[in-house]
Amino acid sequence: MNHAAAEDPDLSVYLDEEVARQKKHERDVRVNTGWFPTFRSLGFVLLLVAVYLHDRIVPGQAGDAFFWRLALGYALYCGITWATLRAFYGEFPILGPIFLTTDIIAWTVAVYASGGDQSWLFLLLVLRPADQTAAGLRRVLWFALVDVLCYAGLLGWLSLVEQRPLNWPVELMKLAFLTLVTLYMVVPTQAADYLRQKNTEAVRVARRLIAQLADRTGQLEVALDRAETASRARNDFLRNVTHELRTPLNGIIGMTDLVLDSDIPSDHRLYLETVRTSGDDLLRLITDLLEFSSIESARIELKPASICVRALIASVLQTCRSQAESKGLEIGAEVHETVPDSLIADPVRLHHILLHLTENAVKFTHSGRVKLQVSVESGDSEQVVLRFEVEDTGIGITTEQQKTIFDAFSQGDASITRAYEGCGLGLTIASRLVHLMGGRLWVDSQPGNGSRFLFTLPFAVKASPDARAASA
Repeated sequence: MNHAAAEDPDLSVYLDEEVARQKKHERDVRVNTGWFPTFRSLGFVLLLVAVYLHDRIVPGQAGDAFFWRLALGYALYCGITWATLRAFYGEFPILGPIFLTTDIIAWTVAVYASGGDQSWLFLLLVLRPADQTAAGLRRVLWFALVDVLCYAGLLGWLSLVEQRPLNWPVELMKLAFLTLVTLYMVVPTQAADYLRQKNTEAVRVARRLIAQLADRTGQLEVALDRAETASRARNDFLRNVTHELRTPLNGIIGMTDLVLDSDIPSDHRLYLETVRTSGDDLLRLITDLLEFSSIESARIELKPASICVRALIASVLQTCRSQAESKGLEIGAEVHETVPDSLIADPVRLHHILLHLTENAVKFTHSGRVKLQVSVESGDSEQVVLRFEVEDTGIGITTEQQKTIFDAFSQGDASITRAYEGCGLGLTIASRLVHLMGGRLWVDSQPGNGSRFLFTLPFAVKASPDARAASA
């Protein structure tokens, strides 16, 4: 808000006190050295017109010679005041109120020139208190006093110097009228003062709230920086630890394979196969943690390459087939004939997505089948959007569980975590990889009726050699 106020010269409220003082000073200079002198010049022109017309309507006035002397005097007065304000107002701001006061004296001369006690232009004297109602009660009372004193002084000049007979009852009524009308200006002035005080208080409260907000914002920024630093440290630690764990674990698995390839007793083979299975599970868990850590720290970079979706699907099925067959499940895939044979995308990330979803389907399915389907949702000769579906006949997912199924370390509820192995990162990794590749992943499931995980991804179509030759 402060910046907006600083850019807009018409705004009168600034939350920053220093900016408010600076803008008020600039506005005062602009008003007193530009607007007021301009309006003063226009006002005196109109006043001369009023005097001229008054001389023509009411007889017995001072005459044309005095009128032109009055016009010359007003011109000199406007020029001198304007030049003085332009030159010295910055150092002497009191010049503004001084010239506003001398304006009333100049108006009184116009009343004298148009007939003195016979002039109706004395009504002009109420204008100055009226135009100062927004400036405060003191200004209004001061100019009300000056109005009455100037007209009283004019009457004194006419009576004592020019020895003009005056109708004192009428003149006293005029003085009373000026006094009452100018004092009436106190009412709107008090209302303006009340509103100004409320506005000042509102600005003061706003400044305090802005200061508190700025302080809280600073605290939140510091807390956010600390949280981000802690998050980066956690991810770096997790990534380093998982890297370090994979090295000895690969050694354990490798040595176990070597022993299994040798001639050993059957009971020892059973033990070592259990070690090998546990090692594979642990390696998969560490790999998931490493991948999740890389995604969280935004250190995964996509590496687009030429891929064949049908070959990639076959590779995923081959990886999951033994686990599915051990549970008596049918596992297969259906790739629609409209799916192009050669596409451009990150094959490693796509393989991870399909592998996580397929392994998840096999894990939570006790009987029936697991099926992968791929079809074209939209596209043209240069780009297509493929729709992938991993469908199972497993336990299904409730509506409430679907809201958190893609959250990290989530498997629906604690009972599922106890009944099925895993830390609940597979779906999270799949979801974030799909998002990273520009797609969308969602689930359609009902408890007891299986689940269907669906995601869409955009692919660039790799031109065939024949097409490239034709275009060349």
